[in-house]
Amino acid sequence: RYRIKEGEVDLIIRRGRTIAFVEVKARADFASGMDAIDEMKLKKFRKAVDHWLMRNVWAEAYTLRGDAMVIRPWRRPLHIEDAFPLALS
Repeated sequence: RYRIKEGEVDLIIRRGRTIAFVEVKARADFASGMDAIDEMKLKKFRKAVDHWLMRNVWAEAYTLRGDAMVIRPWRRPLHIEDAFPLALS
């Protein structure tokens, strides 16, 4: 977890040449989990990602991804790669 005043990233994971910034939501079903990652949440998430990247300049050489993970009761977590862009463009 990486947290700043303006937002947070639940997980930051490096695998090979890729760094995934992951937003985790625990909800009853997949749809409500993804709906919870709205534009306001993504704005705060991106601020935290930008802050982390400023402090970890070495990461610029990696492929960066915005992933989501939805945790549902009595089921395996769903990991969605490239669930959303990290930049607003």
